[in-house]
Amino acid sequence: MSKNNIFELDVNDIKSGAADGIAQRLLENWKCNQGYLNDDLVQISPELLLFNGQPTNQAAPDMLLAGNNALASRILGSNWADQPKNAVNSLDAGYIDLIGRGYKKSIFQKVPVFEYITTELQIFDAPPVQLRYQRLILPFQTIYGCSFLFCYSQNVGPNRALRDPRPIDRSLLTLDPQNMGHARQT
Repeated sequence: MSKNNIFELDVNDIKSGAADGIAQRLLENWKCNQGYLNDDLVQISPELLLFNGQPTNQAAPDMLLAGNNALASRILGSNWADQPKNAVNSLDAGYIDLIGRGYKKSIFQKVPVFEYITTELQIFDAPPVQLRYQRLILPFQTIYGCSFLFCYSQNVGPNRALRDPRPIDRSLLTLDPQNMGHARQT
């Protein structure tokens, strides 16, 4: 892996079009239901990664489920959903530490985290994959107090093989993260 950067974005920008419709729907759901799980999330679950929302000393929380349409599943293949620990272990430890910061912030502060991430992933023996994506992490809980994190990632980079066929409401393809007025490097 050659380069990893994460820029924290303003969650309030999602509503004004800085993210696609799925991210907008997830954030609206989280706000309307005050962070409690509800049936509407079942319809969106193929697009999401689900993590244990309990505090941990690990770099990132344990992944519990990966939707078939989640960005990670599309990159790492269908085995991701069946064997998430193996897929995560195939990633560079520095990358895992970097992305783990957003999960920890969401777990400990109980707030949504919206980020712009650039990376070059070396996955197994395949050629490196350059990615630029937005990530929305939302802390949810059940009425019984069990905590979970839902993570939605949207590819916003130029890699055509990973390009989402659905239209993007607003693209960051032409913007340099340093020039985004609402971004700050973490």
